[in-house]
Amino acid sequence: MTGAHGGTAIKNDGSNINAVALALLNLKLPDGNFLIPTPQITDPTKPLVQQGFSVLTDPCHFSEDQFSINIDYQARPNSKIAARFFTAHDDQIVTIPGNGINPAGNILGFHSPSNSRFIVFSLAHTYSSSTWINEARIGYVGNKTDTTAETPFKWSDVGVAEGEMNHNNELPSLSILGSVSIASGFPRAFGQNSFVFADDLSFVRGAHTVRLGGSVTRLQDNVDLVGLGAGLQFLSWPDFLLGLSASGNGSSFSTVFGSFDDFGLTTREYRAWEIVGFAQDDYRIRKSLTLNVGLRYATSTLANLAIDWVETRALI
Repeated sequence: MTGAHGGTAIKNDGSNINAVALALLNLKLPDGNFLIPTPQITDPTKPLVQQGFSVLTDPCHFSEDQFSINIDYQARPNSKIAARFFTAHDDQIVTIPGNGINPAGNILGFHSPSNSRFIVFSLAHTYSSSTWINEARIGYVGNKTDTTAETPFKWSDVGVAEGEMNHNNELPSLSILGSVSIASGFPRAFGQNSFVFADDLSFVRGAHTVRLGGSVTRLQDNVDLVGLGAGLQFLSWPDFLLGLSASGNGSSFSTVFGSFDDFGLTTREYRAWEIVGFAQDDYRIRKSLTLNVGLRYATSTLANLAIDWVETRALI
């Protein structure tokens, strides 16, 4: 049998099967099962092709703990303090993940654990008199998610070597069209923080009800893409088993349809200020007619504290 584009055929005794392909076919998971499973169901009507199917399951895991507290304190009849706090922590494991190279995997052994933390806090002070009321608030919203990848082998373990793989050596991905799809997890860390101060003042003067206020927000967005993966793509099983260059295949096509390796400086630290101010007047001209006039101003500044350089290499 030859590959999808012809060329060299697999010898009957299998003597020209690539050593890397043999290593992958013989690789076993910690539970003793083969990484690439033997088909559980075969099609007897196609003995030469030996098409087969396997059904694999591995339950995912998710758990979350939450905690909240609310405090209201009436300091004086016209002065009230309110505090709110909420936090949540969750852990999950995606047992058959996908990544940017293989959107969906179908091989076991590539768990992708992640944990997330959420915090929401606010403190408000409300002060009032017979004709006006003022509310000042400070708040914080933060979240962080860390995702890792567990893999049963590294590319270097089966004889694939590339000097600049770095983390991607530990994140193998491989696909055979219509069949095997090995997809390592996508290690990354995301963190967002928002710090807010706001004040609203409302008062009544005759037929006018006026509201004045504004807010200042400091935004932080941190991104760290630890690894994007290195992958190989094949159009058929013979292409995978042979693993030949175009010259070795005796044709214009390599049996390796594509290889990908993404790397670079992927850390980002975005910072921004958001400033908002407003004024609003509800003027009751008559009992049946009220005029609403308002003005709002908003501005935002953004800074990216990282060098943007990512290299993607593809060999087809």
